[in-house]
Amino acid sequence: MRARKLLPGFSILSVLLCAAASFAQTPSPVPLISQVTPPSLSPAPTPTQIVQFSLTISGANFPSNAVVKLTLPEGPSIYAASASVNATGTQIVAQFNTTLPRPAVYTVTVANGVNNPTRVSNVFYLPVTPAATTVGIGQTLNGFVAGMPSAMAIGDFNGDGYPDIAVVSQNSNTVSILLGAPGGIFNPGASYPSGNLPSGIVAADLNGDGVLDLAFTNADDNTVSILLGNGDGTFRLGTTISDPGVYPTHLVAADFNTDGALDLAVINVCGPGTGTCFPQAGLGTPGSVTLLLGNGDGTFTVSANSPVTGIFPSAIVAADLNADGAIDLVVANQISNTLTLLMGNGDGTFTGAADVPTRNGPTAMAVADFNNDGKLDLAVTNSVDQSVSVFLNQNCGASGSGCTFATNSLLTGTNPIAVSAADMNADGYVDLVVLNVNNTVTVILNNEAAFAPSIPVYPFTFSTNAGQSAPDLAIADFNGDGRLDMATLNQSGSYSLLLQTAVPQVVLTSGNTSPTYGFAVTFTANVNPSLGAQPTGTVTLFDGTFSLGAVSLSGKYRLAPDHRDVQRGRQLFVQHFSGCDGDGEPGANDADAEQQCEHRCVRAALYSFRNGAAADLGNTHRHGEFL
Repeated sequence: MRARKLLPGFSILSVLLCAAASFAQTPSPVPLISQVTPPSLSPAPTPTQIVQFSLTISGANFPSNAVVKLTLPEGPSIYAASASVNATGTQIVAQFNTTLPRPAVYTVTVANGVNNPTRVSNVFYLPVTPAATTVGIGQTLNGFVAGMPSAMAIGDFNGDGYPDIAVVSQNSNTVSILLGAPGGIFNPGASYPSGNLPSGIVAADLNGDGVLDLAFTNADDNTVSILLGNGDGTFRLGTTISDPGVYPTHLVAADFNTDGALDLAVINVCGPGTGTCFPQAGLGTPGSVTLLLGNGDGTFTVSANSPVTGIFPSAIVAADLNADGAIDLVVANQISNTLTLLMGNGDGTFTGAADVPTRNGPTAMAVADFNNDGKLDLAVTNSVDQSVSVFLNQNCGASGSGCTFATNSLLTGTNPIAVSAADMNADGYVDLVVLNVNNTVTVILNNEAAFAPSIPVYPFTFSTNAGQSAPDLAIADFNGDGRLDMATLNQSGSYSLLLQTAVPQVVLTSGNTSPTYGFAVTFTANVNPSLGAQPTGTVTLFDGTFSLGAVSLSGKYRLAPDHRDVQRGRQLFVQHFSGCDGDGEPGANDADAEQQCEHRCVRAALYSFRNGAAADLGNTHRHGEFL
């Protein structure tokens, strides 16, 4: 009888265990965003108008239940109405039906579902602002940090919507926090001790609590240190990991084994060797990559897989180059003049592919889709050649089979040391921003030729107004005006902010959508600045090249010409705004709106021209039309 009672009890327990196992879910991987297409958007014609648009997101680890979110600084979050994910989890097509109320840089993130908020991707910055034909710097700000800065990471460490900066500095062996505030101001935050000779830093959520943490290398100690974020801009000491490699410098964070915890890949300049190494001795042996597999709580396990690189690895990036669903690694080797391709196997291990030759002295890399073909490309700076090379991805096969690239090189400043990719002028093409060691920044605007020689490009060069030896560069909207700005470090113990000039949105409408010759027509120009500020300046209405009048701006500008002013037939009207965006910066990028009037139709297009230069209406950039 006891046996009969025990048997049913055992059966019930077995059923419960099986049921629990059946409902247990496999951990979802942490998504990685590499590119968003288009890389910028135009604001809606009016702040309340609903607009429909789609974003194609390229990367890796995208789940079938992906949730795509746009976040407006000091504003609400906007969720995609739908998100379609491909079979390999490397591309999302997200549909939006929402307002885009003002010029701003939105953040794009991908999460693993509404009930899984801690597995969220890295941030992609998406400018929503009128397009421009140039890049202009309205203001350059400088500040001080301790020691000799060597690298920085960008992220919102205190959750206020403004990008903050974490800087590692040598000599002082510190990590300094700079907390962003409106207007491009950075307030000094806390400072934390590092190991000896900190060289690289990355910001990511390493313990899955939804708050950004920091991981940084200590080259002289052969260690990697973790600072865990508290969500208020402060950090607490995490673990320190011993690196089996020698002289670790740069690192990247991604979920290489798809277990739902972020991992780290660290390049070791001296490889797994022992004894005297750089900078005390010369470099003649290959480097290596240490893989630190995350445990999900901010601690890490050193992987036995340690791929070999070329001589003097100087930079590392993570991206799924062959779109097979496994994140790959690319390492630039400064002395070997090669790129080491490590094709991911999806389990935290990598298989080496054939090296890709570069020009002389590769120092830094960026990943983006420069020709809008859906494949991730590379940009590599060459310090000896004083150039940047664009590697257009032609074909990347399965793991270990290598990649084929079409290359083209462009001149930069002296000894380029860092590079970033972003749509700096919001024209729909991903541009290049290169930091040169003499503290100048070179901006190379992309076009439909994807930097090919068939269409010449003319770089813009800006000074950081700081000392020599600039080591690092970052891109974000630091003053909240809708334009992407540049931050650089200076080894003299300072940082520089190069703030782009804001471009207000100008919308020209007609009070009569069916104008008839002989009757008065009222035109209204709405100037929508960033952050809801009140713009100042003047607006002028042109009929072709003939000025119909100019008045000072007062929120809206109205002009009612009579039939003697407006010519018979189809006419082209251009409304020109010259002044300030309400952000205190001069209008180096003035904004024009043109309108053509014909039977029962009003069309408007947005343009930007530097210093009010004459418009070539046959060679304009992105249009936005409404009826």
